[in-house]
Amino acid sequence: MQLEETADSNYRQSLDLASLRLFVQAVEHGSLSKVAERNNMALAAVSKRIAQLEDYYHVRLLQRTGRGVITTPAGVALMQHAADIFRKVHLSRRELSDYARGVIGTVRLFASTSAISQMLPADLAAFGVAQPDIRVDLREAYSGAIAARVRDGTADMGVVIANPGMDGLDQRLYRRDRLVLLAPRDFNSAGDSIRLRDLVDADFVLMEDDAAITSLLLRIAASRGITLRVRARVDSFDGVCRMVQSGFGVGILPAMIARHSAAAMELRLIDLDEDWAERQMLIVTNPRFEQSRATRQLADFLAFAASNCD
Repeated sequence: MQLEETADSNYRQSLDLASLRLFVQAVEHGSLSKVAERNNMALAAVSKRIAQLEDYYHVRLLQRTGRGVITTPAGVALMQHAADIFRKVHLSRRELSDYARGVIGTVRLFASTSAISQMLPADLAAFGVAQPDIRVDLREAYSGAIAARVRDGTADMGVVIANPGMDGLDQRLYRRDRLVLLAPRDFNSAGDSIRLRDLVDADFVLMEDDAAITSLLLRIAASRGITLRVRARVDSFDGVCRMVQSGFGVGILPAMIARHSAAAMELRLIDLDEDWAERQMLIVTNPRFEQSRATRQLADFLAFAASNCD
């Protein structure tokens, strides 16, 4: 009896991650019985673990109902903290595992298609030479999806195209690029530059709505009362180029990418005489999460690369 009381007293002085994980599962499933079944535990054992957790925090976390359990306001708050706690546990395990393999850190980097198709590969190669003990786990995604991943901690860092959805994230300038019009060789244009209002009768080849270029173009067109004639939608820059080459319409691409395709496919490049055609690429991190040393080093390296190019 005395040993059991001592164990309970020790429990109240420390947080049990196993019990916290059971609590998270209970919230997700809405049932202690399902948690017990999932973990091959007795229902009474799961209930005791939750009770000990409530005793540790001195507050009721779950409310029992006829259909299962629901979260109290205190339980909702704990769920938010639990996400941070388990993220830090995962981060510590990953970094220590890297040390065991001779690597001092891994950075989960999500980057936009524009960044990966332009400057980022060369910059990451240079970083790899400067910091060979840091591994960069690179994934490609649209800028909006990257912001969501940085917010929830599934990405350590993102390289995105600046857009209104970056609020709440720490932002540093990475690079700038400029958008141009890619058109068939016989496209009728009065000069070397063109405005969006001059393209109201043109057919457009666009990427998907989630793509930063498409989102920007549609937003600008709507603000000016312009309806774009969209003839085709594709999922890559190369797809835009090939559709333009086939005569489906005109496309808008970053100049660096469009130049290569224009030369290879005998297409025209026309400057866009628009302020919005110049874009910023940003390095984004989440100020809510403590960044690893490897993440900070990569962010500093990329920001330094930007300062040397300005």
